[in-house]
Amino acid sequence: MTTVGYGDISANKFSDLEMLVALFSMLFGTTIFAFVIGEVLMVVLHFDPSATLLKEAKERLKAFQVEKHLGVGVKKQMLRNLFYQVKVKSVFDTKAIFDTMPEFLFHQLQRSNHSDTLERHAVFQQWEYELRGCFSVLMPLLRPLSLDQGAIVFKAGQRISCMYFVEKGECDDVDSGSKFGVGSHFASECLFIPTKTRFTMAKTVTVTSAVCHLLTLDRREFNKQLHIYCPLLLRKMRQTLVDEQDENSSWVRLIKTVVSAES
Repeated sequence: MTTVGYGDISANKFSDLEMLVALFSMLFGTTIFAFVIGEVLMVVLHFDPSATLLKEAKERLKAFQVEKHLGVGVKKQMLRNLFYQVKVKSVFDTKAIFDTMPEFLFHQLQRSNHSDTLERHAVFQQWEYELRGCFSVLMPLLRPLSLDQGAIVFKAGQRISCMYFVEKGECDDVDSGSKFGVGSHFASECLFIPTKTRFTMAKTVTVTSAVCHLLTLDRREFNKQLHIYCPLLLRKMRQTLVDEQDENSSWVRLIKTVVSAES
């Protein structure tokens, strides 16, 4: 309306000045209109940044699935793992946030967000009681894993490098019949095998419940991160997990030798 109106007032076609004023008025008005619309659109799109990032992650996952020509069952399993990872961790880059966060606030945040996990696992409670704040150091190292019934966590003859904590569901040791329910853990021996040592698992563990949620602790992260940031926790974890195992097993004797050498 500021440049067109009803058409009764317009720039004189014989006046260059009037046409220039009308031209710049229209350009200015169009620019302001586009800027306002763009800003409103950005506010709407970023109204829920977590939903936006989750959508982008799902799109990247879908593109990967299409590229690899994966089956329907595998696609559903990968999508469930994505949702579980977001639930346990976050869709945001938490490492960058935690690195700039005050230490006291970081500990409070970890205990608040993962209080259920701390309550489920007796070993976490024991370590936290003896070394207050160690749970906050350990929790960022754990990686969520979701599996369906009948899935094989690992099988005999396979080489793995993770320890598993059961958050939901149940796993079964096929060979010995041992059950691993909520709050239990298994494959802790994998954390203590010396570097460049050849080894394979002597048992097969499968999922017996409809859905099983696990937290995995990788040996490399375990040794590297805890050795730098919390060597006391590293030593305490080794001692606790070794004491839980069969005293007659050969790998326990090996680990006890390693622990004694480091003491």
